[in-house]
Amino acid sequence: SSQIFIHGFITSGGQKMSKSIGNVINPLDVVNEFGVDALRYFLAHQLPAYEDGDFTMERFKEAYNTQLANGIGNLTSRILKMAVSYEVGFDGVKALAADAAAKSELFDKLDAPFARFNFAEASDVVWKRIGELDVFIQENAPFKKIKVDAEGAKEDVRYLLEELYKVAY
Repeated sequence: SSQIFIHGFITSGGQKMSKSIGNVINPLDVVNEFGVDALRYFLAHQLPAYEDGDFTMERFKEAYNTQLANGIGNLTSRILKMAVSYEVGFDGVKALAADAAAKSELFDKLDAPFARFNFAEASDVVWKRIGELDVFIQENAPFKKIKVDAEGAKEDVRYLLEELYKVAY
């Protein structure tokens, strides 16, 4: 069965977008500069599903820098740098790609928000997991552990790779 979801209006600077006011934002310009996924993320996470939402380039750039570049981007960079430096193989992650049951823990938490078209809440579930991975790195410090327990550090990085794959998926 198909459903149609109609969201609220997208305003800019608290006003209805209008050519005469000059506050219209061309989504193609945003996509050309930042990519389609960044725009999708902002629309899904930063704008309410059932109410009007405000889009300004300032808000978009702030979300892009703090959440995407410094949040998930920094986490990804840290994990992949450790994986390459410690020569941690990606075989486990490849196997995970085919294992739907392994992904279900995170995805089960997404079912209810998606059923209500609450994309911001669904995104919050993923961001919570990203925060947990940051805490895991701080608490387990595989970048320090590698000097005294190489296999333990590599196991930590394998775990981080698997969890990063789930977040990305």
